[in-house]
Amino acid sequence: MNRRKFLTSSVIGSTVAAAGCVGNSESTVQLAGVQVANFMDEPIKVDVVVQKDGSTVQADGVELQAAEDGSGTTSERQPIECVWSDDDSEYVIEARLNNGDWESVATAEHLDIVPDEYRDVVAVELEVYRDDEIVFNPKGCDLLTTGTIPPWTCPWVEC
Repeated sequence: MNRRKFLTSSVIGSTVAAAGCVGNSESTVQLAGVQVANFMDEPIKVDVVVQKDGSTVQADGVELQAAEDGSGTTSERQPIECVWSDDDSEYVIEARLNNGDWESVATAEHLDIVPDEYRDVVAVELEVYRDDEIVFNPKGCDLLTTGTIPPWTCPWVEC
């Protein structure tokens, strides 16, 4: 192999390897809880489905009142009952706002904002700021242990 081919393959190989490190490499997490939060100035209805390893383990409909002042800094919140177990699994959360289109997120694949060392135990808050958008906001064990997440986490969660 000549030097030019070697350098090209080394650069391509390094780029591919680095790209594989972006995001969470694990496909399983312990789901610590799911909560819906309404930051809008009007009431909403959110349907939530939690799937564990491809099977539905929870389906719930949540109706939330309007945020207190509509400023986006206050919210009405409600947890989804934890009926799944505490084992690490592949969790997918599906939600739809006001009988609209379903959106889904694989919990382990969307942890970019959670520090690497806290990605094993994750809670997800579904936040509604606009009438057509649900934000899936993952919260890792770093936030669970600092007390910034209210006690809507599942009773077995330990960080």
